[in-house]
Amino acid sequence: AAETKHVLMLFSNDSLLPAGNAVAWSFQRTLETESPEGVEIFTEFLDADRFPGPAHETRMESLLRDKYASIPIDLAIAAGPQALTFLSERRASLFPGIPLVFAGVSERGMEQRGAPPNSTGVVSRFDPVRTLELALQLQPDARQVVVVTGASTFDQEWDAVAREELAPYADRLQMIHLSG
Repeated sequence: AAETKHVLMLFSNDSLLPAGNAVAWSFQRTLETESPEGVEIFTEFLDADRFPGPAHETRMESLLRDKYASIPIDLAIAAGPQALTFLSERRASLFPGIPLVFAGVSERGMEQRGAPPNSTGVVSRFDPVRTLELALQLQPDARQVVVVTGASTFDQEWDAVAREELAPYADRLQMIHLSG
């Protein structure tokens, strides 16, 4: 019988965000369906927006070290930029030698930090101008654009980028931002 593989998914944000739950569910379904071995998935949440800083990260490192001391983690998944930074800096001490998969990290963020060793992932490309240009090709008579973002720090950063990059279109389109 194949040995069960243990996967740790670490999310940057809190456990109640619908997007995080959708990602966790999708990963779980895919790994369980596609893996010939059994897979046990553990989820952890940094909640980095509400608890930023080194003191919280140190507590989380301690918690993860103690909690998974007797469980051999085979793969770590970082969902979000804070989770990627956290695992990049602490993977060697927490889970030495295991591969790292990341998602939910912006192209701009990856250019600044680079990919950690023994990792792979999907980089999020946020390009509001290309998105708007495509929308205008599909709806050439459009007069309004609605930009929808959430309330997290991550969403606020994207909203600021969208406002800046879409500003040149304000003379011909009414821009409505639904944020928070």
